[in-house]
Order: sequence, then C-alpha cells, then structure tokens
Amino acid sequence: MPEPRLTLWRAFVPSWAHLPLSGEGAARFGGRWNPIGPPAIYAARELSTAWAEYNQGFVQHPAPIAQLKLSGARLADLTDADTWRSLV
Repeated sequence: MPEPRLTLWRAFVPSWAHLPLSGEGAARFGGRWNPIGPPAIYAARELSTAWAEYNQGFVQHPAPIAQLKLSGARLADLTDADTWRSLV
C-alpha cells in the first residue's frame, strides 16, 4: 500500500525562490515559531492560511506560492495542543 501523501501550501519570500525548500532563511533569521539555527519550512494545510502566515510582518508582495505533496516528512502540527506544549 502506498504511503499517504499530505498536501501543504507554502508562501515564501521571493529572495528564496531559488531554494524554496531549503529552510535556510529560517535558519539564518529565525521565524515566528523557530529560533535562529535549525532550518524550518513554514507550510499550511490551506492556501489561505499560508498566505496569512506570510503576511505576518512581511511587506514583500507578491509572494511565490508552492503546493507541496509530502510523504514521509517530519512535521510539527502546531494545531495539536500536545505537540505545541512539547515544543515550547
């Protein structure tokens, strides 16, 4: 049986369009949910949520938006209270 796939949306700063899945921007500058150091990719289950997250403090418009099809990825679901508590 094939692995289940998850569709996520990602809006990101245009200057990272050449490496949209690197997480390097978050590693260099940190983000709303991660410290400086570890790479992180911000993505959402809904396109509207990805766009809202992108607009938290950014003024660059328009944003490149990517639809991600993932399987076997390590994800942190920040909508789950137990996951959230384990990370803060």
